[in-house]
Amino acid sequence: SGEIGVRLSERLLADGHQIVAYDRQPHPLKHDRLHFRQGDVRDLEALTRAAAGCDAAVHLAALAGDSDDGEIVSVNVLGAYSFFRAACDQRLGVAVLASSAPVHLKPREPHRSLLINSASRDTYDLTKSLQELVAAHFHAQGLPTFCLRLGHVVRGEARMNLSTATPLDEFDYCRGGWVALEDVVAACASALRAPPDDSFHIYNVVGSRESRARFDVAETERRFGVTLSYDFAEFVPEV
Repeated sequence: SGEIGVRLSERLLADGHQIVAYDRQPHPLKHDRLHFRQGDVRDLEALTRAAAGCDAAVHLAALAGDSDDGEIVSVNVLGAYSFFRAACDQRLGVAVLASSAPVHLKPREPHRSLLINSASRDTYDLTKSLQELVAAHFHAQGLPTFCLRLGHVVRGEARMNLSTATPLDEFDYCRGGWVALEDVVAACASALRAPPDDSFHIYNVVGSRESRARFDVAETERRFGVTLSYDFAEFVPEV
């Protein structure tokens, strides 16, 4: 029910799909092909029921910011386990994890941090790495899985920070680089219908021009047949 989920739902509905949306918060979209199931991402039984009859699924749930460390670990790690366990048990054709590109920067690589304190950021970074281990485990169990490492998601067309509605020219350039919401939706939709890989691969979805040297975005574009539309060249910080 977050902005990425809503925009992805709109895209999938436009493509003619039936959708089961699962979240603690009600889904703002109303459509006869969108079926909302309210629940916590850590509730394996509820997730398994929601996944029944589905062909594919995308995991977008994560807790960040200044939340309690224990809650961040619980939501992000147990939530990912429950999602992939449910997808595996229901024999879905593909499961897509929305991971994070910035958390995999080298520890000593200079960058500006996200707008969260350093302790919570370290916990969040750890849990996003653990989510990928969970995804790789279930891929090895026979669940076709794609892992998309996203940059910091912003509204590309509106040039606004997604979470604060701040114009990008007033917002600190984020570690790891930005990616447009529009491009994230296109990448997720393409991954849901892509032929599965035999081995577990990581795909980067980062739009910032200066970040393409750091993350192999070209391989993602080739694999899923998409071209990221926004490079934010006018916002690249001076070094």
